[in-house]
Amino acid sequence: MGAASCAQERQDQAIAAYERALALDARAAHVHYNLGLIYVERNDLLRASAHFHRALETDPNDRDARNWLEKIGKARDPMREHRGSR
Repeated sequence: MGAASCAQERQDQAIAAYERALALDARAAHVHYNLGLIYVERNDLLRASAHFHRALETDPNDRDARNWLEKIGKARDPMREHRGSR
């Protein structure tokens, strides 16, 4: 089994575990944050954004989740940074 395949399998297992954790506590900010990181790694920015937003709903002071949302926003709209510098 290749390294990429092993990594994907570990991510699948982590996602399943995090989803079980969310079934017990849907407002667990750290769980949403960690799911966001997995989806960033998978380049699924829509799902990543959703989980970072949920993390911020529970913990508005989560700077890491906020930073990731900014990075994702820039990745989805590379001209945003250029327009903002005017």
